[in-house]
Amino acid sequence: MIAVARHRLPFRLPGIVTVGAVAVGALSMLGYGLWLLAAAVAVPVVLAVVSRPQRGILLLAALLPFHGLLGLTNLPNSAWAWKEVLAAVVLGLTFVARPEIKAAPGRRLPPWFTALASLMVLALAASAFSPRLQAIFGLKVYFFYTLVALAIWRCPFDAAERDHLVSILMGTAFVTAGYGVAQQVIGQWTLNSWGYVWGTDLRTTGPYLRSFSTFTQPFPFGYFLMLVIVVGVSVSMGEPGRLRSRLFFLSLPVLGVALVFTFVRGAWLGTAIGLLYLAFRRHKVLVYGVPLVVVAAFLVLPGANFSSSAFDSKSLDQRTTGWSENMNLLRSAPLGLGTGSTGAAKERAGLQEAGFSHAQLTWPPQANRYQPDNWYVKVAFELGVLGLWLWIALMVSMLVWSRRVEGRVEGHDRDLVVAFSGFLLSVMVVSLIATFFEVWPMDVYFWIFVGVVATLAPDRTTARRSGVGPLASPEASGLETAGSTTGPGLSEV
Repeated sequence: MIAVARHRLPFRLPGIVTVGAVAVGALSMLGYGLWLLAAAVAVPVVLAVVSRPQRGILLLAALLPFHGLLGLTNLPNSAWAWKEVLAAVVLGLTFVARPEIKAAPGRRLPPWFTALASLMVLALAASAFSPRLQAIFGLKVYFFYTLVALAIWRCPFDAAERDHLVSILMGTAFVTAGYGVAQQVIGQWTLNSWGYVWGTDLRTTGPYLRSFSTFTQPFPFGYFLMLVIVVGVSVSMGEPGRLRSRLFFLSLPVLGVALVFTFVRGAWLGTAIGLLYLAFRRHKVLVYGVPLVVVAAFLVLPGANFSSSAFDSKSLDQRTTGWSENMNLLRSAPLGLGTGSTGAAKERAGLQEAGFSHAQLTWPPQANRYQPDNWYVKVAFELGVLGLWLWIALMVSMLVWSRRVEGRVEGHDRDLVVAFSGFLLSVMVVSLIATFFEVWPMDVYFWIFVGVVATLAPDRTTARRSGVGPLASPEASGLETAGSTTGPGLSEV
């Protein structure tokens, strides 16, 4: 009897279970069943993110494509800020994370960081010449999601998480592309009856609806598919026998048709540039796929009516006219007009001051603003000639840096870095005809990939604090080898 008394279970565990069961039953009877279900999902997710902040970045990447569905709800404006809150919380968690999941000390910052820091200083100085809200939204467009790259730099992805990121992009792209194709069948009038708004969600080119899927506009949908096609093709070509790669190859026709029906010509151009980069840099067999794509386009796409709508030059004529008409502004203000003085930042600042509601869709008339439809022109107008030079220096140094990283990693990681280089080159070209970094959430994905690539093969500056030299084995220092296979419209500013 004494032995039993000494070894019996403490009352605390069964007591907690009993109290929890009673509380669940009571709350269910009181009509809080949905809240309990939400808690059952949210609590494990929160605990997983708190224990490893990298999972928060993966969660962000998975949820971003479905943000536009909030437009069909009656949630308040604050609900639309979930993405900023999640990004900031994840960064905060990296400061209290366990030492073993943080990056090793002694890493040198990437060479492009100097250009980025200089651009930040210049933008902060230029914000002094802009109204307060306009400056805040302008700075957010430029730099807010660099916090995501910083979080990854502090707590790098391991090989499994890099692999999960690719799987998440492939899966979400297939789901959103399927819905985008279905929208062509559903029709714009039915979609309007579901709550989608003319001129915001629902846009047409000629007689065709521009597919927008679960996004707020066709533009982010098109550029998201561009990113996934470039990344997915690169990684899948490196692992052609893997089941995930086979499924991705089978999904490519769906992704391609959805991309075509966005009528985002910048995304078409960017996809072509990215795939050509893959062909000449890593997977030369892709060159032989060009004739197949051309033949498939003629077989699948509609006839002359589609071509005349897709390649109408009116949009380009409007852009070039706007550039020429506003070039005098740049001549009169070579130091820029102030951060956020054009595009989405200025529009959102005007809407915020006038008051608007996502829930009731009571948007006041569009604010008076100029949309350059050219990221380089936007930077020049806002930050002047110096700002434009710094931005070009940032992009070029990033491209040179990513090319160098390509040669320092192998296997899956090399395919991922090559894909990023192709995507970066596409972004640099597409920015000539679109304010790409205002097309949310592409700025988020861009900085996610910047953070991932920056942590793959960083330069070393000093020996590690543990006393292990820079050339010691990765296992001894707690780092995995590069290429390790352990484990598997406008911005919403």
